[in-house]
Amino acid sequence: MKMTPPKNSGASIRARLLSHAKQHGDLYQRVLTRYAIERLLFRLSQTEAAQRYVLKGACYS
Repeated sequence: MKMTPPKNSGASIRARLLSHAKQHGDLYQRVLTRYAIERLLFRLSQTEAAQRYVLKGACYS
């Protein structure tokens, strides 16, 4: 079975994050924030300058 990409990927991601938050009893805003931070870090890691970045600090759960 071939998967087709969703027509509105942003809405699809938000719906999956909301579902995840409800299933695990997390706050939706916290799940959104964590997702945004992880995507930002991923995108930075894919740049040519990735080796020049240093991650400092910590995130709370």
